[in-house]
Amino acid sequence: MPALVLSPVDTDSDRACEELLTYLADEPGLRASQQALAAGHEPVKGVATEIAVALSGSGMIAGTVRVIQLWLSRDRDRRLRLTVRTGETSTEVELTGEDVSDATVRAVLEKLLAPPQEEKPAEPEAG
Repeated sequence: MPALVLSPVDTDSDRACEELLTYLADEPGLRASQQALAAGHEPVKGVATEIAVALSGSGMIAGTVRVIQLWLSRDRDRRLRLTVRTGETSTEVELTGEDVSDATVRAVLEKLLAPPQEEKPAEPEAG
């Protein structure tokens, strides 16, 4: 399963990371660790650290969805960047605390974690 990285986008990202790590630690079975920004990753204002989350099954995804939704819902102005890194590529999306639902977080996370779709070659035209 690809690596999931959470990055609170906040003026006090260290405090935001600590709070998010506490929520993740309280969720049974989830493993998360705080780390400095990955090499080559463009720093964004207010983001100094990231949280790597180990996901190894659907139960882990459900727990991560609960934590993200809970953390975001505590303040409408909160923003959280979710990044999935697979080898050399990464995909990012940013969620905000304004009107974020459990279903929205789940859909975003499932889409980010889905294996990339291979493009099928165009069928030659008959004729």
